[in-house]
Amino acid sequence: MYDLECILEKLDEAQDDSKRARHMNAAINHLVCNIQPNLRIDLLANSQAELAVLAVQGAAE
Repeated sequence: MYDLECILEKLDEAQDDSKRARHMNAAINHLVCNIQPNLRIDLLANSQAELAVLAVQGAAE
């Protein structure tokens, strides 16, 4: 789980939504590849999609 902790630290330190979305993708990828029990991938994917929308809205401003 050390890798996931590193990814989550990068997510917390991200300066913009675009970088947060990339780190969220990395976290989702890590979890899917390591198949954690009871993982709600749908919730993670929805969060990532919301970040992507925020990144687009921020770029438009």
